[in-house]
Amino acid sequence: MSSETGDSHQAQTLIIRAVLLMTSISAILTTSFYYYLPWSPPPMPLVTDRLIFTLRCNIFSLTFFIGLLAHIGNVRFVSVQRNPLSTTDKDRVEIYCRVLQNTVEQFIISFLLQLISSTWFSEAQMKLIPMIVLLFVVGRLLFLKGYLDPAFGHAKRAYGLPLSLNVSFVMLVFCMYKTVSAIL
Repeated sequence: MSSETGDSHQAQTLIIRAVLLMTSISAILTTSFYYYLPWSPPPMPLVTDRLIFTLRCNIFSLTFFIGLLAHIGNVRFVSVQRNPLSTTDKDRVEIYCRVLQNTVEQFIISFLLQLISSTWFSEAQMKLIPMIVLLFVVGRLLFLKGYLDPAFGHAKRAYGLPLSLNVSFVMLVFCMYKTVSAIL
């Protein structure tokens, strides 16, 4: 087996383990938070109240964006990459731009599903929204950290991706189930 094939297999193994680990951790944290944390969200009898709460909770997701954009701006400022079309020093900002692009994609999916879910959630279930936002932000931070670690071809991104993507998948299934149930 060549060294490259061995490294690829090692990276795939790392990705599978990381995804399973982070999926388990997010499920345990979410379940524990929901059932055992002695916190109740404020009263939200109307759907509009739940939508407003969801919008407000996502200020933390937007804070990650602003921090990442500021970092990209600082890296560009201190390098020749002030001109984004320049190929000089491109590698200094490329990873951050890729993380930003992926974060935008993940945020759109997560945010829209949070809004849709909040129209179905009861007041008590709304305590899931801050947990979803927290998992998103922590997932994005771990994704960035994994990208910055070149070992295994940046496969360590797999520690962060499931925290946002798996939660979005669960919300998608929930919303589809509620929608189909309402139709039938």
